[in-house]
Amino acid sequence: MPDIFRAPVVPNVSKRLKIDGLEKYSHSSFSSFFYLPNSVRFIGKDSNEKIILFLRRHPITNIGWITLTILLLLAPAVLSVFPILTFLPENFRFIAVAMWYMLTTAFAFESFLNWFFNVCIITENRF
Repeated sequence: MPDIFRAPVVPNVSKRLKIDGLEKYSHSSFSSFFYLPNSVRFIGKDSNEKIILFLRRHPITNIGWITLTILLLLAPAVLSVFPILTFLPENFRFIAVAMWYMLTTAFAFESFLNWFFNVCIITENRF
């Protein structure tokens, strides 16, 4: 095995566990760096292939869409001061605001899923 895989670079947030004589590391599901993950599976993985690293973008990269989501959630309250939708009946205004919140929720959910499921897996055999 190449020396690059032998040098254990262990983050401070992990906990060492001794399982079946091997050292494993436990991590949070939202962590951006997993060293020797034991619960990760993917399609096309060989039965004897060992996963070395499971990588995800750092959580700080989510600040942009989280900030935008908060602004979008506050927008109807701020815009209620200005009489933009006063020409519509009350029921239509309610539907418009409800649709706004549904679209904002869909945007936030899609952004989270995009971050959570875009991963990089490094194994002994491939990248």
